[in-house]
Amino acid sequence: MEQILPTSIAIRAHVGIRPLHGELARLLKERHGVSVHVFCNVPEDVRAFESLGRDGRFESIAAEAVMHRLARDADSSLTEEDVLPRARQWERRLGYSLNRLVMTNRHLGRSFSLGGFHHPRSSYSEKSTYPQVLKAVCDCLDFWEGELRDKDIGLILNPNKELAAVADILGIPHRTLITSRIDYYHYWAVNEYLENPSFADVFETVRAASGDNALEEPYREAQVERQRVLDRFGYRALARDLSHFLAKWAYGRLRGYATAYGYYLSEQMKYYIRMASASRELARLPTERLSDLKGKPFVFYPLHEEPETILSVGSPEFTNQLGAISSLARDMPAGAILAVKETIYGVGRRTDNFYRQICEFKNVAWLDMRELGIDVIREATAVATIAGTAGFEAAMMGKPVIAFGRHNFYNFIPHVRVVRREEEIAPLLRDIVEGNYDAAKLRADGARAKAAMLAASFEMPGFNGRDPASLRSEHVEAAYSGLLDSVSTKGSTPASISPVGD
Repeated sequence: MEQILPTSIAIRAHVGIRPLHGELARLLKERHGVSVHVFCNVPEDVRAFESLGRDGRFESIAAEAVMHRLARDADSSLTEEDVLPRARQWERRLGYSLNRLVMTNRHLGRSFSLGGFHHPRSSYSEKSTYPQVLKAVCDCLDFWEGELRDKDIGLILNPNKELAAVADILGIPHRTLITSRIDYYHYWAVNEYLENPSFADVFETVRAASGDNALEEPYREAQVERQRVLDRFGYRALARDLSHFLAKWAYGRLRGYATAYGYYLSEQMKYYIRMASASRELARLPTERLSDLKGKPFVFYPLHEEPETILSVGSPEFTNQLGAISSLARDMPAGAILAVKETIYGVGRRTDNFYRQICEFKNVAWLDMRELGIDVIREATAVATIAGTAGFEAAMMGKPVIAFGRHNFYNFIPHVRVVRREEEIAPLLRDIVEGNYDAAKLRADGARAKAAMLAASFEMPGFNGRDPASLRSEHVEAAYSGLLDSVSTKGSTPASISPVGD
């Protein structure tokens, strides 16, 4: 077999899918003689991977330099003059502000989550000064550059934003395993934006789809997680979850786990209480059911959780949800409405009066949170989103999509229109509401896109990334084969990874 893999690979491991990472490392070493270096987020993960790697499948296992911990531990007497030369040097190399990296961190970048003010606070977020944060970012970038050079890394799996940024500077490819949002299909994304250029390439070669574009239900992992979160709402669930959380927290402190020393205990307890109170507040809002909107022209905007990686990493150019809603409501043609629905993951994190602010718009309908998003999409005239899965589902179903995010993996579909300037919104909405498009072509392109994505993905039936016990040998083989296909593809870095948009 032709050797298409480098001799040294880094895996930024996640303990939740430790078995998959471990089995991939075993295959890469056995079949290609690859040296696999594992980097873990917390020390307890290091111990878990050391136990897994007793057979020698890992060349090295180490704890990575984590930005928020570096910030907390930095000298509090630091001044800007102490760190600005390093910070500016890194910004010149990156081509963008270090704040692009800070905003991806749930602790240090919490201020960028304008719709998630009540996300729990931590010692990292509350005690870090600006010079400490700048130093932490530089230290983190220095760490990754040193490790990649010293270990002669030629491929990275599962990088975070900081690691991906350094890899791009050094010209090192990276891949992340992602669900394709269709059944049990997955793909290897080629950048931190989770893009896959093969989707667009195959779309251009697919002239007609053999199947249809019907999506009867959300992808499977989303269904399981949705029910799990819904079960957490209400004061009865509050008592149950608080007791479970406190027991887990106490055990983590007793064992000295790093994860037990992050968020303040009081903040996490308040978050559980806010979830219960926010769910009651939502119930008191003037809410519409989907049946109330049938037969009316409406654009569906499903809210994002904040903080959320899909926003902070996936759409660095635009993350302001209230701004998007305001612009859409402003330019909505007379007689059409904007339907907004909360995500179950956002409850308890929103700013005060966030919901009532949205209800102030006369042409905005507040949808019952329990409505299934895919059912709303089916009835909607169009979908607007920053970077949500709803945009993908709508595009598959042949619905027009207005996307504020520039790097969505589904932006290649012709009827996904990416907004780059405010003045583009009004004509887009007018054409959509007036029906100035070929509905049959949109449905055909949706089916064609679905066929292209399935052709450029691989199937892992029954695999659930949240359930390590679901992993089977055929899943590992599928992920391994998909990885080989991905790294052997030429020209696999899309132009849209440019750090600064047009």
